[in-house]
Amino acid sequence: MSVATIDAIGMSNFNHRDNKYTCCCGNIHVLSATRAIAVLCVILLVCEALTCAQNVVEDDFTSNYGLMAQILSLVIGSFVLTALVLGLLFERKLLLLPFIFSMSLTTIFMSLLIFFLLIVLLGNFQDILMSFLTDETRNSLNGNPKGEAVIRVALALSIVIMLMILSVQLWWLSICINCYRYLSDKRKAWIRAPV
Repeated sequence: MSVATIDAIGMSNFNHRDNKYTCCCGNIHVLSATRAIAVLCVILLVCEALTCAQNVVEDDFTSNYGLMAQILSLVIGSFVLTALVLGLLFERKLLLLPFIFSMSLTTIFMSLLIFFLLIVLLGNFQDILMSFLTDETRNSLNGNPKGEAVIRVALALSIVIMLMILSVQLWWLSICINCYRYLSDKRKAWIRAPV
């Protein structure tokens, strides 16, 4: 029996089109959706690299720590996205784990940040709110109720935008987890193939 015949027998019991492997109301396979997410993330990483390069050329960083943080972000992002792309290219589920892990950490961090901003918005934490502003902005707002209202509206708008980003991120995370399950189930079906 040839290897191709064994593969065909093993994969005949596996339903690639099962609804649990689809997203977007059952219209797109999770492998295709994860590939689209990978492409979008690569584009975003390239944009971040270009922005970093422009800031270095224009000497636009206020501190070396900001530059180091952005370079570290680029290195980690490159590693994670390389693993994701290779995992999708060779259909290896373990290479999806760095992306799923980093996305999970980002989701947790963003949730905590939204929670903190909600506390600042709903509470009367003028000192905390003012500590994030520059001296010039703080002086112009001192005792001005309209300025405080503008800051609260900007804070509320930031929270709404972050909630929208968080919802997209959770959606992407669920797609990537389902793609991991798909690759895992596909591998199990291939291993269980009768010889």
